[in-house]
Amino acid sequence: MTVFTPNEEGPLRHARSFSMKFGGAKSNVAIGLSRLSHSSRWDSRLGEDEFGDAMQSFIRGEGDDVSYVSRDPISSGRTWC
Repeated sequence: MTVFTPNEEGPLRHARSFSMKFGGAKSNVAIGLSRLSHSSRWDSRLGEDEFGDAMQSFIRGEGDDVSYVSRDPISSGRTWC
C-alpha cells in the first residue's frame, strides 16, 4: 500500500505537498522479520506503474525476497490520509 500524508495540517484540499510511505500489515511483518535477521519473502500483486516499481524496490531494499511478486496492467492502489 502506498500512503500519502499532507506535509501541513488542515483540509486535504489545501495541501500542496505530501509525504509518500509504504506500509500495510504484510509489509510491516516482512520488514520486521528481515530487520531481526530472519529470511522473509514478500508476495503481492502490484500494478505495472511507478508506484509498483517503487514499492517493490523499497521492500527489496529492506532485505525481503520479492521474487514471487506478480505485476498487473492495472495501477497500484494508493491511500490518502
